[in-house]
Amino acid sequence: MEAAWQLATSIALDHAALRSSRFGAIGADSIPAFQRGGTAPTDLPTCRSTGIAWLVSASTGGLIRSGANLTVTTEAWSNLGTIAGNGTAGAGNGGQITSYVISYRQTFITGAVAASLWGSDGFTHQTTIVIKNEPFENATC
Repeated sequence: MEAAWQLATSIALDHAALRSSRFGAIGADSIPAFQRGGTAPTDLPTCRSTGIAWLVSASTGGLIRSGANLTVTTEAWSNLGTIAGNGTAGAGNGGQITSYVISYRQTFITGAVAASLWGSDGFTHQTTIVIKNEPFENATC
């Protein structure tokens, strides 16, 4: 049962990376209607960077929750030739190469049994995706 729970978390995190990076790639500041999931417009983030993190949680039906256990890090480079070095923090401008590193710590559902075997109270799942942003107007928020 524990293995299935942790595997589901990992799959959900991969799915969330695809959804959030796609949103980040278009350069929009507002979440499209088809991705809002019934959330009132007044409760939605109004900035691209916060929208990316919001979509990680929203696209998993609550399996991945916002908060201290979730970390979303983005870096951008001007081209693929420079990706081996440090990038600029943020989701990048139009046409830039951007990496998304999403980490989530999922606690064990079997509690002390799993903790005694693994030496901690959960697993940290991580996924990375690298994309090229679409050409868009570089609006700041």
